[in-house]
Amino acid sequence: MSEKRGRYDDHSGRHQNFKKHKPNSQHGNRDNRPRNPPSQQASQSVRIPDDIVRLQQEIASLPDPKNCTPCQKIEKEMDTGIIALLDHLVQEEAADPTRQDQSILHHARSLRDLLSTRASSLTTTRLQTLDSKRPETAPPIKIPPYTLHRLQQSKSLPPLPPISDPHIESLIFTHRSFADARLLAPRGYRGTETNYESLEFLGDAYIEAMASRLLYSRFPDIEPSLLSSFREKLVKNETLAGFSNAYGLPDRLKHGAHIKETKAWGKIVADVFEAYVAGIILSSPDSAEGFSAAEEFLTALWTPQMLAFQPPVMENPRARDEINKLLAAKGIKLEYREERGMRMEDGKQKFFIGLYLTGWGFEDEWLGSGEGRNKGEACVRAAMDALKDGRGVIKVANKRKLEVYPSKEKSERKKGKDGNENVGVA
Repeated sequence: MSEKRGRYDDHSGRHQNFKKHKPNSQHGNRDNRPRNPPSQQASQSVRIPDDIVRLQQEIASLPDPKNCTPCQKIEKEMDTGIIALLDHLVQEEAADPTRQDQSILHHARSLRDLLSTRASSLTTTRLQTLDSKRPETAPPIKIPPYTLHRLQQSKSLPPLPPISDPHIESLIFTHRSFADARLLAPRGYRGTETNYESLEFLGDAYIEAMASRLLYSRFPDIEPSLLSSFREKLVKNETLAGFSNAYGLPDRLKHGAHIKETKAWGKIVADVFEAYVAGIILSSPDSAEGFSAAEEFLTALWTPQMLAFQPPVMENPRARDEINKLLAAKGIKLEYREERGMRMEDGKQKFFIGLYLTGWGFEDEWLGSGEGRNKGEACVRAAMDALKDGRGVIKVANKRKLEVYPSKEKSERKKGKDGNENVGVA
């Protein structure tokens, strides 16, 4: 048996060079080099420069940003700066329709809103913390009734356009009674003024022109006389003084101490507003843009009055033509006559006209009366009243006219009848 077994075989029948697999053996390694620990390998393969080591140490020594007050301030300033840049970007993109990118506008606005919300929430949190730690002990300040009324009144008004030129702005709020006005150096648009009077003169003309343009455009079918009356309401001192007080312009006026006690104070308050309108136009680099800005501002102020304006409706503006068609003929007199003198009612003229007929068997017969802001309107209303014909005078007169001057249709009918008779005779 021993002779049949190979010399390299052991008693189990396996080859002597075969070894059992051991868990920690190096079976499977492609090389038989001994393996070093990872830290030893790193130290042998890569050496960290001293500068990097020092930088890592400095970074490790820096404070935590979450607990660093200067870091938080810088972050807040960066947020504010980014919000301002985003506002500028949105304005530039929206200003030029030819290169508008809706995607850029959308994302810029969204990012700005997020940053603004974060900033406002931080402020709210701090205020809540302050209220919890240091609550208010003093009673809230009550706004005086006069100031409260002014604030409530200004809520419904459009924003006051700014005056970009400081010298013009100074003139607007300087009255000639100001003690130092004579000592002030001439300045302003022409470089010769020391108070608001020249600006007030110019602003008064601008305001009347703007009111005229507005009424001419918005009420094309209203008579000019009625538009003139309405324009007076828009530009009168009481209206302009109300605007001036609502914006607090008189509070900024430099004047003599005694001036508020005079009867002219209301006129002065209106003058300041007129000067301010002129300042809006003159301080603008482009006078056309300044005029447009002032006109838009005044249109917004006048809008409630414009909406409340109800011009009188003329039911039948062609009433005079209809009366003439019914009664007029050769030798017939239709006279529109003043029945009484013109009167002033609520600052407006009122005329009284009556319509009288002479002819068709009547002598100076009254047909109707009318009232109006001018003679033309009163005549139309008198003709409208006459057409009601409550006494039947026009009906009788028209019947007599048709007997002398038959209507065209009746004449043609009569001619046709005569022609048929002639044909039958033949």
